[in-house]
Amino acid sequence: VEGRFHIGETFLIDFEYFEKVSKYFWTYSKGYARRSHNRQPVHRFVLGLGEAERYKIEVDHINRNRLDNRKSNLRIVTRQENMLNKSDYKNNTSGVKGVKWNKKLEKWQVQISHNKKRIHLGVFTDLEEAKQVRKKAEEKYFKIKGDK
Repeated sequence: VEGRFHIGETFLIDFEYFEKVSKYFWTYSKGYARRSHNRQPVHRFVLGLGEAERYKIEVDHINRNRLDNRKSNLRIVTRQENMLNKSDYKNNTSGVKGVKWNKKLEKWQVQISHNKKRIHLGVFTDLEEAKQVRKKAEEKYFKIKGDK
């Protein structure tokens, strides 16, 4: 089911939330659908998360589409887990988070952040090797609840 902004754009929600959501006006801000009067994002609204949980509980859009607010696309995660599902930066040359070209060394540099600490994983001449090192580090340091 599509919810509507007062400007005519749409966002996705499950049918079971349509009546609840349709009582309010929604605006589009920074990629999210938000309630007009209190700026609450629709994904937090449909999950029943209020202001008190704002900085304690994060909601991840699994497919990265901030306008897809169906329950099957939302999961409650930690800040660190949410950052794992973040899109790559536009200037990323390797196509993998944490793998960047070091001009000075002329090699691929690999790093990962865990518990607010940056961990240097090495430098590599082969991009595929660098990607594998990063992938193994992700498996070691991160496992999102619900992932197999």
